[in-house]
Amino acid sequence: MQIKSIILEIASSNTDIGEKVYTIKEDDSLLDHGMDSLQMMRTVVEIEKRLDFKFNDEDLLTANFTSISSIIDSVNSVLSIGENE
Repeated sequence: MQIKSIILEIASSNTDIGEKVYTIKEDDSLLDHGMDSLQMMRTVVEIEKRLDFKFNDEDLLTANFTSISSIIDSVNSVLSIGENE
């Protein structure tokens, strides 16, 4: 399963956005669609569990998790760093 599909599935099940997450634009703010900070952190934790990695503390900025595209970029960044180690 590709990263985007996993992130959409996790965001759908861990936020009040629910199934609507599949229809919003990748660059739309998830906060504007009803995600709050607690839901954001649940989503981050679930992504880490599902993809079996940990974000670095410096990566855990709100800006990195406010849209589907920013989450994808953050995950890809961490995963590509891990491949180079």
